[in-house]
Amino acid sequence: LDEYEYNHSTNVSILGALLATKLEYSREIRTAMGLGGLFHDLGKTSIAKDILHKVEQLSEEELDIVKEHPHIGYKLVEDNIFMHDLEKRIVLLHHERADGNGYPYGLDAEHYVNKIPKEVRLMSLCDVYAALIAKRPYGEPYTSRDALRIMLNMLEAPYKKVYHFLPADFRDFIRALGLRIDSGNYFIGPGDLVRLNTGEVAVIEEMNRLYPLNPKIRVLTTRDKQPVKRQIQIDMLKNYTSYIANVYERKTEKKDTA
Repeated sequence: LDEYEYNHSTNVSILGALLATKLEYSREIRTAMGLGGLFHDLGKTSIAKDILHKVEQLSEEELDIVKEHPHIGYKLVEDNIFMHDLEKRIVLLHHERADGNGYPYGLDAEHYVNKIPKEVRLMSLCDVYAALIAKRPYGEPYTSRDALRIMLNMLEAPYKKVYHFLPADFRDFIRALGLRIDSGNYFIGPGDLVRLNTGEVAVIEEMNRLYPLNPKIRVLTTRDKQPVKRQIQIDMLKNYTSYIANVYERKTEKKDTA
């Protein structure tokens, strides 16, 4: 692996081990998540550097080559008796997505929830976060705050067709690491315009320290984005089934991930 891939894998490993520790997983699982992160992109050793470092958009054929790396990596470690099964699953499944558009298998939503261990799904979050904040051949790094906001917009919600993560997984990631990786700050806060998983648009009025996806909000629109007749304040912590599924930038409103 080159310097970027080495640094990326190291960062994913550190994040995975730290996340497992904060979530009070066993020593065995903490170790497996750390080592799984270190080896998760092992299959990329088979991909030509001119494809991995390509600045322009990959062709369909090149993208297919890249999408083979989890399976190739798994074949390299499949028979390794010294590797934990969870480490091997991280290598194989870290690019699967909750909407069924991941790879190498494109597991549907039901299989994503029931067949992919939560620890692997959490490592996918570590992988995406580490990629977003790193300087890449094809783009400048995002700040921690912007990276977390992008990931928030990748959460599953009934009105979305395209999404990556389950809200419960992202909630654990944020509760364990959010303030630490964002230098003690919230990545969302009072004044931010957001859309709930139920479809309503609201403005954040006050944060809940331990549950940043469930702040106090003032609802501005109905589910179909029609202005409400009377704005009401809601403490989302009292209705834990609701959560923020999109955040909009204040200057130029971003489109929904739908």
